[in-house]
This record gives sequence, C-alpha cells and structure tokens, in this order.
Amino acid sequence: MIKEYEQKKEGLKNLHAGELTSILLCKRDGLDFATNDSRAKRFCKENGVEWLDIVDILRLCYVKHMLDKKEIETIIRDIEETDRTRITRKERIFAD
Repeated sequence: MIKEYEQKKEGLKNLHAGELTSILLCKRDGLDFATNDSRAKRFCKENGVEWLDIVDILRLCYVKHMLDKKEIETIIRDIEETDRTRITRKERIFAD
C-alpha cells in the first residue's frame, strides 16, 4: 500500500494526503469511503472505491430509523453552520 500511495500522490494536486490514505485503505479492505468532496469522489470512481456522501449517510440513518426527521434536520443545520457549507439534495434524505 505504501508503494501505491507514493505512486498516486505524485500525480495528485487536489487530494490531501489523509484523503488519499483513507481511500487506499478502503480499497485494500473493500470498504466504502465517506466524503462530500467532488475531487475525492472522482478519485474513488477512478480507483474502484465506492463512496457515500452526507446525504447518503443521513438517508440511511432515516430509513433505518436510527434518527428521526427532526434530528437529521438539526444535524444538517449544525454541519452547515459549523463547516460553512451547504448540503444539497436534502429532499433525497426524506424521499419515500
């Protein structure tokens, strides 16, 4: 894995070392990677790693009744305020 990391990091300018390492670990162990970063998603796709973004994770929590709608709305608000980002496709979380 160290060799693959060294080979991949040379050609990457838009992916942080921590993201690259995490994605390669997911690849090695057959795990999905969680990210909202479009560059990381593209790298995952190019390297055969499945990924989930925050909408997918929150949807799963809603469908599996791990969190209710109000709890998820609170999490979304907290993420948007803390990370100064916008979560798009919120309607997909609660779709039937």
